[in-house]
This record gives sequence, structure tokens and C-alpha cells, in this order.
Amino acid sequence: MVTSTLHRTRLSHSAARTRRAYRSRTTLHSRRARTSAPSAPFVPGATSAPLLSLADTYAARVLDGEIEPGPQTTAPEGIRWKLADLNHATVWLVQWTAGVTQRRSDAEAITVLAGSLRVQRWGNAGHSARTVTAGGQAGFIEGVQHAFTPAADGSAFFAVHVVPARQAAQRVLSSYEADRVFADEVQSRVAQGAKVVDIRNQDERTVQGPLLGAIAVSAELLEHRLDPAGALRLSAAVNANVEWIVVCAQGDDAPAAVAALRRRGLQRVKALVGGFQALRDGGKLDAVLGGVHKHRDAAVMAAH
Repeated sequence: MVTSTLHRTRLSHSAARTRRAYRSRTTLHSRRARTSAPSAPFVPGATSAPLLSLADTYAARVLDGEIEPGPQTTAPEGIRWKLADLNHATVWLVQWTAGVTQRRSDAEAITVLAGSLRVQRWGNAGHSARTVTAGGQAGFIEGVQHAFTPAADGSAFFAVHVVPARQAAQRVLSSYEADRVFADEVQSRVAQGAKVVDIRNQDERTVQGPLLGAIAVSAELLEHRLDPAGALRLSAAVNANVEWIVVCAQGDDAPAAVAALRRRGLQRVKALVGGFQALRDGGKLDAVLGGVHKHRDAAVMAAH
């Protein structure tokens, strides 16, 4: 049985302490529920608190052996068992594969039962990362760019994972995937013909270093340089079907540039999530050259 396996894997000397942490939170949630209006369906864009509360409730029930998960489902990111299918959310017990990163922008909540999880976020303040261990939680509102990776330290990873109604999550995910690209996708996209433009200013390039293989373009001139109908267009801007990947310093400036280019009809323009910093942190600084060497029109790092 899954709960028995979980208990054998995780409930060691720290089990009682972890249970108390869950019980403390879920007791508080229960008291609040009794003194407030009945719980309403999750509203996209709202706080993640309702999802976090639900994740905590089911984490405590799993640890106390009060619930037995449904049939096992295997996915690329690991194994999961359904705990509950509610009107406004679905609750899963998950055993995600160590070292496999999942990237999302939909609302969700996670309560870690065993192992540890590296959580990353990208936003207006830049990139942040933290590690969530057993008893800890991570919650995200709809539209927030984030990723999480179970630690590859040899220990089994289990968590309770709560997601809102599939339609809301899928809508955001589809929109998100349309205009974003992650660092570990750059090389394969460049190998397929995508062009990378570096819109960092000269001071940022001096501090961070060059992005070899990318075309350096001033952010102020970007629309004119990529527009195939513009008098100042780059030689690579042959038509509106060219796929462009826009790179800024930390991922803050590229999305606005992409939005402006899409308004001009360039629908295959994407922003690199996390910018140059994401490439550097992920050891992917050679990603552009790694893909571009296959093309005779390889872009060079030069001011345009």
C-alpha cells in the first residue's frame, strides 16, 4: 500500500515533529473555517492560501494513515496517486523523480512529505530560489513563472500536490508556453533555426560577460531591427516567421519587448525566462553557440 511505503520511507525519528507541524497548521485552518463562510471555489489570480490549506489538510491525513490513495498514474515527472477530486481542485500524492525539473505558471500548492524540493521563481524582482524540506510548503498564484526540482541526493521524494480546476491551469500554461522559453531549451531551438538577440545594455554586458553567438541589439532599436518591413532590419529578419529569443539581464525586460514585437505581427518571438542569469546559473552559456554552429548564417556577438 502506498501509505505503508511512504511511512517506511519517510517516517523516521522526525516523523512526530513533522506531524505536529501539520496538525498545528491544519487545526488553525479548521478553526478559521468554522468561523468564516463556507469555502468557495478557487479564483484564478487569487492568493494561493486556499490551495496551501488544502495541501496541509491532506498531508496530515496521509501521514496519519487516514486516507489511502487511488490507482497509480505514471508521468514523465514521476508517479502520482489521486487523493481527492473536488469541485474546484484536484489533490494528488506525488513521488516526483529526483533531479527532474518541472516548469509552470499555473496556480498550485505543494506540501513536502519526504525529501527536499528546490523551488525557483521569476518575477519583477528577478530570480529567487529556496529549498523546501519535509513539513514545508510552496504555493503559487496563477501566472507566476516558477520551477521545482526534487533533490538528487538518493532520498525518496513525496509530496501532496494541489492544483485548481484544469481549465484555468491549462489556459495559463498554453499562454505561458507561447511567449517564453527556458534556458535548457535554447540550444535545441537554435539548432532548429531560432535566432538569439541580446538586449542587455553595455554596462550589463561588462558586468555579466558576453553571450557568444547572440546578436547584440539595443533595446530601443529592437522593434526596428527585427521587423522584416523596417528600413533598419537585420539581415536575419527575412520574414515574420523567424523565431527570435530575446535575452535580457535577469528576465525582467524581455517580456515587455516580446509583447511589443508581437503587436507588430512577430508571433514567434519569445523571452528567455531568467535572462542571461538563468543561462549562467544553469551552465548554459554555450547554448547559443552549441546550436548556431549548425547554421551557415551563425549570429556573432557584435553591436547592431
